[in-house]
Amino acid sequence: MNSVLVTYSLKCFFVMLVTLQSVQSLAGRVDDLAKTCVACHGENGISSNTNWPNLAGQKNGYLRAQLLAFRDGNRVDPLMNATMKGLSDQELESLAQHFSSLVPKVSSIVDKPNQAGMNIRARCISCHGMQGKTVNDQWPNISGQKKGYLQKQLKAFRDGSRHSEVMAVIVKDFTDQQIEDVSEYYSQQSH
Repeated sequence: MNSVLVTYSLKCFFVMLVTLQSVQSLAGRVDDLAKTCVACHGENGISSNTNWPNLAGQKNGYLRAQLLAFRDGNRVDPLMNATMKGLSDQELESLAQHFSSLVPKVSSIVDKPNQAGMNIRARCISCHGMQGKTVNDQWPNISGQKKGYLQKQLKAFRDGSRHSEVMAVIVKDFTDQQIEDVSEYYSQQSH
């Protein structure tokens, strides 16, 4: 009986050891993957380029879905498609968790937010909230996001090169000026 207990205890110990090594290996891999992301999305998930999104503090479910879409070719961006290619679901989940756990940039207070953009946001608030912060894990926070990135995405939804039935209906009649205004308004909001 005693030898059975010792054998069982040793087996449990080795299973735990292998599991711990796998978790540590994945954590190290995610750190390496996240370092690749820094080139465009900035240190701590804050991009210095207006055309690339901030990832820090973004919704985990939204990030995971977008990373999967890039990897699987359902969302097209040559750099992102190539970067995500070959990554496992677990690696993408870990990357999404990593960036969603980072502290987002707090925007400085703007004396005069874009008033035209504030008026246009009426079409946005049912999903993105009054301040551009969603309550649904599947929708992105847009407050404090980069103006150029928001403009690019809204135009892509409008012209059909990025797919979302809801967003296509929302932006189908937006002019370029309205897209610029609402993008500036949300970029001015504190995350």
